[in-house]
Amino acid sequence: MKFRRSMAKYAEKYGSKKLHARLAKLDPESAQRIHPNDLRRIIRALELYNSTGKTMTELKASTRGLKDHYTIKMFGLTRPREELYSQIDARVEKMFKGRAVAEVKKLRRIKLSKTAGVILGLAEISGYLEGLYDKQGAIDMLKMNTRRFSKRQLTWFRSDKRIKWFDLGKMNEKEIIKRIVKGV
Repeated sequence: MKFRRSMAKYAEKYGSKKLHARLAKLDPESAQRIHPNDLRRIIRALELYNSTGKTMTELKASTRGLKDHYTIKMFGLTRPREELYSQIDARVEKMFKGRAVAEVKKLRRIKLSKTAGVILGLAEISGYLEGLYDKQGAIDMLKMNTRRFSKRQLTWFRSDKRIKWFDLGKMNEKEIIKRIVKGV
């Protein structure tokens, strides 16, 4: 934690590019994969080296996981976009009828990590609580932002060629399960 804070201060003073250059000297492969503006990942890579004496590249090369012992198959489920968006809309409506607003009120009283501070719903409900827009505006904004997030997730996962996709709009669950069990 102390090292992380010192690196953050260094970046504040000299910029993330300077810290990235430091990483590039220690671990060129990791530096190639990490964008010079991605301060969190740069610091994490340097922190790993500082605490272990090994670069992130070295640590990844020595890591053994499930794929080294088993044949891994990955499956993804998708559904027609209209159905997905309808489900998202219904879930957001349910959240607002439930305790979402009360939960955000509680969360706003504590210091959240950077990761927790960007959860879906926090900004939209905070805007409502601050009077920037009405409740319906917050609901509509959260629906839109959740749909966008869903689209980004799907784009991300679809780029992984290891995943075998099943469309819930074209197959029922029993058919999908049969195909998965067969190891399609």
